[in-house]
This record gives sequence, C-alpha cells and structure tokens, in this order.
Amino acid sequence: MENEFEQDNEIKIVLLGATGSGKSRTGNCILGSNVFDYGDSTTSCRQHEIIRYGRKITVVDTPGVSGRKDQSFTFLKQIRRSPHVFLLCIAMQRQLLKLEKILKTYEKHFGKKIYEFLIIVFTHFDQWEVDQHDKDNNSTFETYLSRLPNTEKQLLKQCNNRCIALNNRKTGDESELQANEIFTKMAVLSRKVTTTEKRNDQIQCCCNIF
Repeated sequence: MENEFEQDNEIKIVLLGATGSGKSRTGNCILGSNVFDYGDSTTSCRQHEIIRYGRKITVVDTPGVSGRKDQSFTFLKQIRRSPHVFLLCIAMQRQLLKLEKILKTYEKHFGKKIYEFLIIVFTHFDQWEVDQHDKDNNSTFETYLSRLPNTEKQLLKQCNNRCIALNNRKTGDESELQANEIFTKMAVLSRKVTTTEKRNDQIQCCCNIF
C-alpha cells in the first residue's frame, strides 16, 4: 500500500455529498480514527491532517448539500488548497432526488473537470445488505449499480466508473481493508494531479474558486 504513494508527499481529499450521506464516517475510515463527529449539522468545513502510510493526508469534511436554492455555499471557499481527490458520498438506502442540482452546484464552484478527480462512495452498504436479506433478495453491489437511475449512471460514466461500496459500521482490520481500497483508487488520481499540478490551467479547471 505504501508504494502507491511513493512519489507523493501529500494527498488532499475533499468529502462531498448531501446531509446524512456518510461523509464524516467516510473521513473517519480514511483517517483510521473517529475524528469527525457525525449526526450533527454544520455550516463550515472541518479539516484534519494525519500521517498515514508514511504520507501526510489532509481530509476536508464539508457541510451537507441539500439542493435548496436558499442554501449558502460560502463554505466551499474555505477549501484553500487544490485537492487531489473529491469523494462524493451517496447513501445507498436513500433516493437522492436533487442529485442533478447538487452536481451543478459543485460544477459551479469547482469546474466541470471535477469529474476527472471524483470517486463515488456508496455508503451504508451494511444497511442495504440487511434490507436485501429481509427481502430474500440476493442482489450484489453490481446489481445495485445496474439498477441505478439514469442520473447516477451518467455520473458514474463521467468519473470513469470509479466507485466503492462502504460499510460504515466496520471497525478494526475490516475498516482498514476498506480504507486500503479507497486509497488504492485515490492513488491513481493523486499521481495524475501531481504530474499536472504545475500547469496553471489544470489547477484553475479543477478548483476555480481560488
């Protein structure tokens, strides 16, 4: 795992998603400890840095986006440094009716190239599995993906089908395995940004709020 980040000294991650989508739990999985409180609404970004896998990891947990016209997005301006990776959290048990509006909001602030640096994290996989079991349904994660609404399918296509299912209640070694899977996917994007970071137009396209 450490070899994945051999050429990078730091990886900067921004967690995106609707309220209750599992952003904070995902951040805690990445950091390996319960740093971010979950369940409490917040209007500002929370950031934590840690040395893990021999590298500095910065995780920014953003407030949940609702898609309402009156919601303020000034918190996005608190993200002062260009991220390497965006993780968009989507709860598997919830129907995200305003996904298109939410995506347009992120496009407005980060530019349409955000999809080149985006990974979809489908959270609450454990709850989804219980629900499938109660229904005597042997559906797999791949089945779930095949049955997604067109908006979500188009989103996956835009980010080259980069996604992961996350069990938010796993701990210990099982949680570590999930973190490794996330880092494996992030490593490729991290190297991509590192090799193009010196190009001002790349930074401007990826994060045009700075």
